[in-house]
Amino acid sequence: MNLTECIAFGIWLGFGGLDVLYHAILHLMLWHIGKAPLRLITCLDAASHQLYLCNVGGGYMFIHQ
Repeated sequence: MNLTECIAFGIWLGFGGLDVLYHAILHLMLWHIGKAPLRLITCLDAASHQLYLCNVGGGYMFIHQ
């Protein structure tokens, strides 16, 4: 890697890149041990259609009656 690539990589890490990496690793680990599906959004959408969850904005909420 040259100096420009190292600087770009450092900036990427400084502006949330490390959080993205941690999120991806955690998601793959949870999928690997069977605690979360690989396609989580598809699973959440299915739960929303079955009225277990409510799609609110960009997130999901449990429906309490």
